Amino acid sequence: MKKTGQRLLLVSLAMALLCGAVSALIVPASAATQQQAVDWLLSRHNIQSAAPLGGGTNTTCTALVQRYYEYLGSGLVFSYASPPSGWASISASSQAPQVGDVLVWGTAHVGIVVEISGGTVYTMEQNNAATNVCCGSSDAIRTHKFGINMSGVTKYYRPPLETYVTDGNFISYNNNIYRIVGGAPLYVSNWNNVGGVQSTTTVSAEQFNSLNQYPADGTLVVTTQGQGEIFRFAGGAPIYVSNWQNIGGVQPAILVDHVALNPPYVRQYPIDGTLVNAQGKIYVFAGGAPLYVNTWDAVGGEKPSARVDHVALNPPSASSPWNHVRQYPADGTLISGHASGRMFRVAEGHPYHISSWDLLPAGTPRIPVQVDDWVLDNHNEHLNHNPHGDFNAASGGNGTITVRGWAWDGNAISQSIQVQVYIGGPSGGGGTLVATLTANKSRPDVNTTYPGVGNNHGFEETITTTRRGQQSIYVYALNVGAGNANPLLMNSPKTVTITEPPVLTYALTVVNGSGSGNYAAGATVNISANAAPAGKVFDKWTATAGTLANANNASTTFTMPASAATVTATYKDVPPETTQPTTTTATTTTTSSTTTTAPTTTTTQVTTTMPATTTTALATTTTNPTTTKTTTTITTTEPTTITTAATTTTTTTTLTTTTAATTSTTAAATTTLPPPTSPNIKYIFSTKYPATFLNWILFFVCFGWLWMWF
Repeated sequence: MKKTGQRLLLVSLAMALLCGAVSALIVPASAATQQQAVDWLLSRHNIQSAAPLGGGTNTTCTALVQRYYEYLGSGLVFSYASPPSGWASISASSQAPQVGDVLVWGTAHVGIVVEISGGTVYTMEQNNAATNVCCGSSDAIRTHKFGINMSGVTKYYRPPLETYVTDGNFISYNNNIYRIVGGAPLYVSNWNNVGGVQSTTTVSAEQFNSLNQYPADGTLVVTTQGQGEIFRFAGGAPIYVSNWQNIGGVQPAILVDHVALNPPYVRQYPIDGTLVNAQGKIYVFAGGAPLYVNTWDAVGGEKPSARVDHVALNPPSASSPWNHVRQYPADGTLISGHASGRMFRVAEGHPYHISSWDLLPAGTPRIPVQVDDWVLDNHNEHLNHNPHGDFNAASGGNGTITVRGWAWDGNAISQSIQVQVYIGGPSGGGGTLVATLTANKSRPDVNTTYPGVGNNHGFEETITTTRRGQQSIYVYALNVGAGNANPLLMNSPKTVTITEPPVLTYALTVVNGSGSGNYAAGATVNISANAAPAGKVFDKWTATAGTLANANNASTTFTMPASAATVTATYKDVPPETTQPTTTTATTTTTSSTTTTAPTTTTTQVTTTMPATTTTALATTTTNPTTTKTTTTITTTEPTTITTAATTTTTTTTLTTTTAATTSTTAAATTTLPPPTSPNIKYIFSTKYPATFLNWILFFVCFGWLWMWF
């Protein structure tokens, strides 16, 4: 729209324009919008030489309107009586005029509304009756105010909607202002959000409802937010453009109110089935998330798609301006492989196979989005094929933890998968694996929440641990399908407090002895048997459980089992009296008394009494083992007669031997004394042969040896 200053410039040029000759006026061959028509009129007014806009020398007001008609569509003919076919005739008293309306003063005059600003209506006219002139009149563009200076205006001829509803225009409907964007009315909450107050066109309910509900795919808009946020519409939703280069460079965009870029004015996410392209890749939207299309054939052939910023397809944030694309399809979204026909339902980004529609609750929508089978078989950024589950609860006990939850893998939904429980930290981050469980317990509630997954995906277990105090518990699901990780279950970790378990004790009963009491399993207990009754001696221990160190000792130790136990000391009769052999050691001391008669030369028979060793068996009877010392005097005379037929000194020796015997008696032992010894050689020579005789023998032996030597 031209500003007021521009209009004054146009007025100053009107003299030359209306007074000059015109060789020709170029009119578009095809129909145009009313705004284009008005702009064309203003441009002609601005650049043509002084000449009537009606063409040639036709300076009438109707000639100007006729040119306007021709610009809007061929075959249109002006008449005071009625507008062209498809145009509306509106009473001037019913509503204000709008840009593009033809004002009719009865049958006297007509003009065209070119701008409305602040209650002032600006018109373009020829041959205004007020001055009764055509060319050179300053009233070629007149200023009127509705209800004040427009007395005499009886009606407006308004072009059909399609002639003035064009992108960028503003319309008014039901006391609200809208800007036409991509063929759809986009709400304006505040004029300041679109650059200030603008001219509007009032439309009827029928006209408003005939407009697009949402801007067409590919429409670019810009807001006054930040540095001027840019969005491209796809599937009725505005997808953020972080950089012009990501969509091919700078392009025209319509300034819109940022308030209108959220529901209920536009869709939050592109409608299911919307196709977009980014960096040469194709995506189809399902549940607000873009799913990769590996080949056009996988979705039934090539189709139109809007080019969008690839950065927005993997939003770094769920907040504005990135909040029009989901990372994963919404819960409950149904997708179907175009080629295979396999059906999947999405839950928390995890697709799980639905083998039959009957598995879904009654009333569940059953219109899936056709997708490439590739995304059903491969983990990708918009479908999470890893297992899914929830860590419902955890509690600490006396040396134990109890965990409860569920887990399933969408690619193996009929299988009960395993989960791993870590305590004290995450896996790989200081935690200790304390259990691997199978999630196979019945959980009908899981099947209710995720129709079709089945009931047997629960786990609940009490686990013994040596950890004490406050501990963090982490539970992971083990992948078995197309996923690439063993994810931490939802609501992990949980914190529990583990207490020291009480020491369990068991009763020990000692019969016929000491040591009874309550003891922990594994404890070592000292036990002793009572003194044996009269006529009895200790025999052995017996036990109902546990371990005896030595069952044959009256005092021993007992290892307590993990149960009550009874230990009994048993006794036996004392054996009857018996005679037991005794070991006797005899020590004999011999005292010799010798009487010697002075030597005489005589033939003498010598009688010698020799000491003798005699084996004596001494019997000793005892009741208890004891040591008896017995002294025995043994006199033994063994006559030995040696006769020497020589003249010798005869010595008669009488030997009296006294043996002192010390006897040690030991049951069942017998000692035999050594046999008699041989006669002493020295004794024989000194007794039988006199020393003089022996000396002479020695002399002759030595003399004979010397004789032979010399």
